[in-house]
Amino acid sequence: MTQPAGPRRRGQRTPEGNTASGRNALKHGLTAKKHLLLNREDPDAFATFCSGIIDSLEPVGDFETAEARRAAVLLWRLDRAPCVEAAVMDYAFEDTLTVGVAEFTPAQRFQRALIASINNDHLVPVHRYEITLQRLLDRTLDRLKDLQLRRLFKSRAPEQPQ
Repeated sequence: MTQPAGPRRRGQRTPEGNTASGRNALKHGLTAKKHLLLNREDPDAFATFCSGIIDSLEPVGDFETAEARRAAVLLWRLDRAPCVEAAVMDYAFEDTLTVGVAEFTPAQRFQRALIASINNDHLVPVHRYEITLQRLLDRTLDRLKDLQLRRLFKSRAPEQPQ
């Protein structure tokens, strides 16, 4: 005896609720494609950061600006990696306190936390995401540099007589 699914539906019904539930699986934001900011990140700080990076890259035109914005977003995401790594280490360090404070020195607890993090593969994905983001940033900056060089050579090229 099964009931129809419609009347028992318990999902979000408002646009705000749909937006909030769309972020449910977002954990560290290192691989985020849609949600660039985590809940506790300041949108004004993000906008200021992006503007500063874009201005420093001196893009001209829509395509160069798009590449500069992509670079700024990748830098923002790349800056999260040390914070995520620190959180993983803090969690592992706190977990070592349950063994007994008197038994280990702080250096020994740190060593145990590091070993536990490595053995439990908590740091491996963080480092993998960090490397991926760095490669994406490098490629983006290379594309931007190529675009800017093409533009410069085009503007300096002598006109061909006809």
